Amino acid sequence: MKNTLLGLFFTGLTAITNAQTHENHDSIATVKEQITTVLNPAYLHRVNQGINARVVNELELLAANYDITKAGIYEESATMSYNVRLGNGKNQIRAVFDHNGILVRTEEKYKDIVLPLSLRIAIAKKYPGWVFSECSYKLTYTINKEVERYCSMTLERGKKKMRIKFAIPTDNSFSESTRIAYGI
Repeated sequence: MKNTLLGLFFTGLTAITNAQTHENHDSIATVKEQITTVLNPAYLHRVNQGINARVVNELELLAANYDITKAGIYEESATMSYNVRLGNGKNQIRAVFDHNGILVRTEEKYKDIVLPLSLRIAIAKKYPGWVFSECSYKLTYTINKEVERYCSMTLERGKKKMRIKFAIPTDNSFSESTRIAYGI
């Protein structure tokens, strides 16, 4: 009886382990498929060098893959641009597509995101004893211009509140000289 129970127990563990391994391979294949089918790869490459929060990456991938030519408002005979709003209440991308479906410009706004560790450390050193309470991130992309990234944060210490604003460098390098230049 004991051997039968042990045999069933190990058989069950083996079945669970195989199922988990198979699921992970499917997830990897899905991610690879998404990466290879991006409609606006130039946009995605240029904007993915800043804040790498999950909600930011998801919305930017959605904008990069948006096919305006399949939208109900698209008119093949007219050569005009199209304004599209993507996202939810507190995280939005306002995108402008040209007639060919190329993403020409975006204005992106995100709230309550997590900053990169190097930036959080720099802010914590500059403002010791203060706690991060709110963080918003804005990005402006224009096809032939430098991407602009700005962050504003509310810091709290007891009943005191302080708001700081700073630009985020394009290459996401938060070296000591960059921190000094941006005042963090």
